[in-house]
Amino acid sequence: MAFANSRDFSINHATLIDHSNSTYIDKQINMITNQTQDGRLSPISQAAPSTAEMFTGQEQYLEALKKHFKSDNLTNPSRKYFLLYGMGGIGKTQICLKFKDDSEDYFECIFWIDTSSEESTYPSAQSGEFSANARKWLIIYDNADGVPEVVEKFLPPGNRGNILINSRNHSLRRITRNENSMEVKEMNPNIAIELLLKASGIEEKLQDYQNVSKDIVSELCCLPLAIAQAGAYIMNGNCDINNYLKLYRKYRAKLMDNKEFGGASKYDKTVYGTWEISFQKLQRMSEASTDATVAKYAIIIINICAFFHYMNIPLQIFERAAKYYNSCVEQYKNDVRPIFVTIMEKELFNIDEDNELDEYLFNKSISILLSYALIKKENMKYISLHPLVQLWCQDRLPRKERIYWVKNACGILSTSITYKDTTEEYEYAQDITLHILQIISKTNNMVKVNYYFDIFNKFATALKKSGKYKELENFLRKIVQNDTELLGDNDSNTLTNMNILAETYSHLGKWNDAETLLINIIKIYTKLLGEDHPNTLRNDLFVHILELHKKLLGVEHPDTLRSMSNLALSYSNIGKWNEAEDLQLHVLKIHTKLLGNEHPHTLTCMGHLASTYSQCGKWKEAEEMQIHVSEIFTKLLGEEHPDTLKSMSNLASTYSSLGKWIEAENIKKDTLNIFTNLYGEDHPHTLTFMSGLALTYCDLEKWKEAEELQVNIMNMYTKTLGEEHPHTLTSMSYLASTYSNLEKWNEAEALHVHVLKIHTKLLGEDHLDTLTSMGHLAAIYANNERWEIAEDLFMKVYEKCAKRLGENHPQTLRSASNLISVYINLEKWNEAVELQANLLENKIKLLGGEHPDTLASMSNLAVSYCSLEKWNEAEKLQIQIFERYIKLLGRDHLDTLTSMRNLASTYCSLGKWNEAEELQVQILEGHTKLIGENHPDTLTSMNDLAATLSELGKLNDAELLQIHIFETCIRLLGENHPETLRSMNNLAATVFQLGKLNESEQLQVQVLKTFTKLLGEEHPDTIKTLGKLAEAENLKVHLIEIQSR
Repeated sequence: MAFANSRDFSINHATLIDHSNSTYIDKQINMITNQTQDGRLSPISQAAPSTAEMFTGQEQYLEALKKHFKSDNLTNPSRKYFLLYGMGGIGKTQICLKFKDDSEDYFECIFWIDTSSEESTYPSAQSGEFSANARKWLIIYDNADGVPEVVEKFLPPGNRGNILINSRNHSLRRITRNENSMEVKEMNPNIAIELLLKASGIEEKLQDYQNVSKDIVSELCCLPLAIAQAGAYIMNGNCDINNYLKLYRKYRAKLMDNKEFGGASKYDKTVYGTWEISFQKLQRMSEASTDATVAKYAIIIINICAFFHYMNIPLQIFERAAKYYNSCVEQYKNDVRPIFVTIMEKELFNIDEDNELDEYLFNKSISILLSYALIKKENMKYISLHPLVQLWCQDRLPRKERIYWVKNACGILSTSITYKDTTEEYEYAQDITLHILQIISKTNNMVKVNYYFDIFNKFATALKKSGKYKELENFLRKIVQNDTELLGDNDSNTLTNMNILAETYSHLGKWNDAETLLINIIKIYTKLLGEDHPNTLRNDLFVHILELHKKLLGVEHPDTLRSMSNLALSYSNIGKWNEAEDLQLHVLKIHTKLLGNEHPHTLTCMGHLASTYSQCGKWKEAEEMQIHVSEIFTKLLGEEHPDTLKSMSNLASTYSSLGKWIEAENIKKDTLNIFTNLYGEDHPHTLTFMSGLALTYCDLEKWKEAEELQVNIMNMYTKTLGEEHPHTLTSMSYLASTYSNLEKWNEAEALHVHVLKIHTKLLGEDHLDTLTSMGHLAAIYANNERWEIAEDLFMKVYEKCAKRLGENHPQTLRSASNLISVYINLEKWNEAVELQANLLENKIKLLGGEHPDTLASMSNLAVSYCSLEKWNEAEKLQIQIFERYIKLLGRDHLDTLTSMRNLASTYCSLGKWNEAEELQVQILEGHTKLIGENHPDTLTSMNDLAATLSELGKLNDAELLQIHIFETCIRLLGENHPETLRSMNNLAATVFQLGKLNESEQLQVQVLKTFTKLLGEEHPDTIKTLGKLAEAENLKVHLIEIQSR
């Protein structure tokens, strides 16, 4: 009988002869066929294992096999192939056995061939002649785990019949074609529970054991062989089902490798045994075969990956570790601290002659591991291990070897991390964070790896870039402790890490710890410098660092300039704009002198100065500088460079502040397109720019466009980073805010509740981010006029902020302001004024009467007086605020103009129209000069003046101003924008007062149509406009009646 390639193989009297190498392998024939009365062959597959009685589920695979093999195609009766592939223990053999049993009446002859080893028995026809050209026969190749070339040798010739292969090696799809293959995956949890109870011999009702069974199959990852083996152990009386998990967690390795309970396997293989077979093949290859080097490196890879997280292991880890190995060794060769990379075996890195990863060897090693299904390739960038395979990898190692591989996993991963501050590094940090957290767990709980500076510091660097401050804190504490012991507390490395730890404390809301550490740093610098500095704590620190750098390094050293920049940033954070501007101008001057005005460092300094200009309201200067920076970056680095894109983003923000919404929108769209093309739609940087564009839509009140973008952003962050990542939570908050503006209160509330729940879980109830989320939720309740609930939440936020941050912290002040707003709406006037007066008193005592925060509190109290219609008290306060702003900032500063507007508003409420007009003329002139005539604030001040002119009876002047506002809004925002419609309404009211009833009616009809179309008939703005139109119509009718008399 011809079998396989006839020139190489044939079966003669039950002996398999390989003519290519003259090797004779005796094979027993065990396939027995019986002939029925009508001449048909009725197969009896005694050589094949029997299907386990406990076989459960797997219907999707059986149905696929039935559909493939049993659908007759008389027009094209060619041979049919099908491959079932998957990891060991996943149930491939049992599915094939079940299909065989179900198909004995359909096929004339079924051959079962165990191809797990050369010693396996190959069945053939013992009676009756086998014909390769007959159609209704089926050959099942069980455990065909070799490479396709080997399996192909054993295929019978001809083009008839049916071939079913099961294998761990997915590359056998080359034989069957992709569409004729199916990966066998973990069982459905409900089916897995059914299998467990069946294998355990438990006949009681399922619900009695639902919870414990669910926990067991979840722990065993719904792997059929593991579940069957667990059931066999329970049924044998070794333990009760309720105690199995406790035993498993304590004696996992013994239970998974106990040959006495092989479960569903008829080949006497345990769960761990199925994978050990593959590993033993690797070991044999590494000792004797031509692929020994490949196999050895495959073993290194699997042992390293055993201690990462099992999901999405970036192949970049190995590539980057090889690339940076030599530079790391060079960097740390003279370091007195313990350094692990310098004592690692270089062979672990698989470095070629170009000092990079040997990709050929690496790819072949990955291919071997894939062929044994020990790993799975998610895409071109990542591999994964099945959780139980990973546990087996760890359990099979003796303790000493386990420690060795954990340390080397740490070493490989840390060597792949650099200190570079680039987009690529931030992206890579996100990729490996899960693996760092997993390996930290193994280091702390299992091995107690000694302190190695390079490992700890590199891990800390990646955790900081990925925003994992809680885990970062533990690493930095260890680093600072060891650096202090080894280098002393006045060493620059120690001080740098102390600074980062203090910053981390701040991120975690541990203000007291941060303050204590900063004071300690200051003491160290004071000891070094021999003097105390008079500024505030934070500035004191930066000033000390700056002076030390000047003393040790000189004024023009990069570290000195960096210290100046940090001090300038500190000044900006507390509102000392002049001091910040002076320092930044000095730094810019030195950079320009040393590096030229087009060097990236010089441009970065310009960017910082432009930011200060923006913060202190010098928008024109900021705009000019940012245009220059953006143009030079584009010229030097190209429009796709991160620094160019960042400068474009800053310019867009300034345009937004100047009210140039269209320019801001266009830049953000262009930037977003570039990032999408470079990194893809779901990259974190792309999502950041997408979020910026969504916020611009919010500025333009394009709520629908903002909502669409923000939903997309939230979904992608959730998918790529998980729903508990800070970026995801921030995107949820932004979306909730947009829902609020769309009056989708239920959706907004649900999102804020969800964010608050996660923040509370991750950070605790007292963390700043948790309190911010609580405030957002309270605001939703306030918007829905659920004042009592809002009051309770705002009170809770205020009390916690006051306790943790102090009465004068910005967060405390914001929460107090929100609470006051609720008090006013609840008509709790006394509580509102008392709270604000108390805050103001504390501010004056702590900061003085002219501090920006003090003036802000005075302004808020004045607003409360206005709400209480205590106009005289409000006027008195607002005059003080106005005079102090003139003294501090001058008449042409935006904050001064804001204080003037508040005072003018109070004058209007007091009926002091002439005083109001005088101020409003100055405000309009100031806004036009500082931010341009098209800025929203300028248009608002113009509208205020028009309203005052109307009150003074200067209707023609008011009409001219409102026509200008209306035309400007149409030009900048479009005729359907809410601001345009509001300006149209105001103009309609003025022309109505002028007696131009028809013109007024036409304008109001147009507004009504637009509001109805955009917002619906029941929207408050629509109803309000309808009321005004009806009022005008009634007056018109009344006038006609008077005229007719």
